[in-house]
Amino acid sequence: MDSKGYYSELPIFQSSFGNVVKSPIEKLHVSITLYKDVTNRNKIVQHSVDLNTKTTVTVKENDGNATAASSQDCMDMINFDVVHLVLHPEMVTSTEHVTFAISRAVTNVLNQKVHSNSFATEVVYMMGGSSSVTKCMEELCLQPNENDDTCKAVLVVSVSKDKSFGELDKIIEGTEIPIQELRGMTNVEAISKAFKCSKKELELPGGLEACILGRIGTKRI
Repeated sequence: MDSKGYYSELPIFQSSFGNVVKSPIEKLHVSITLYKDVTNRNKIVQHSVDLNTKTTVTVKENDGNATAASSQDCMDMINFDVVHLVLHPEMVTSTEHVTFAISRAVTNVLNQKVHSNSFATEVVYMMGGSSSVTKCMEELCLQPNENDDTCKAVLVVSVSKDKSFGELDKIIEGTEIPIQELRGMTNVEAISKAFKCSKKELELPGGLEACILGRIGTKRI
């Protein structure tokens, strides 16, 4: 892993899945990289969509309450080699924002209480402040733009079971920059509004970060 990026092994503490005594996932590998001056946004977005679609199931996305998905649907959602998220860095506060949302998404799947039809979308939903899956996707995910293939900055999150993160990093035409620069890109006003963080909450220890992690931890439990 390039020293500019972030890498983490994320342990999965849930020990069972449905009637199965042992969870099908013991840990996930997470890579987070930050790029600036990207010139092929559409190719990047399409690559991630094509890959993530392979593990999309027929569960209907439910804006609001969790969908009681079948064990087979949930098993299919986590039957991936790697998934990618291509995100707007201004809507992300830190690497902890990402990894905590991934942990919550795994918990949702293993408990068969999902809000979307793919693991990638479930992660984005947990990262967002809205109760709407669609709105979370719109706020966080980079969208294709047929009139402009450039993007000032992109945050790429890759999740795998075996530390193999695919080919996306080889596709990106842009400059990788230190992940530490992510905090300087955060749009505090936009994120505070999305998560409905009050002025009083922002003044408490931990500020915006604590407010967001608290919201993710209790979202649609």
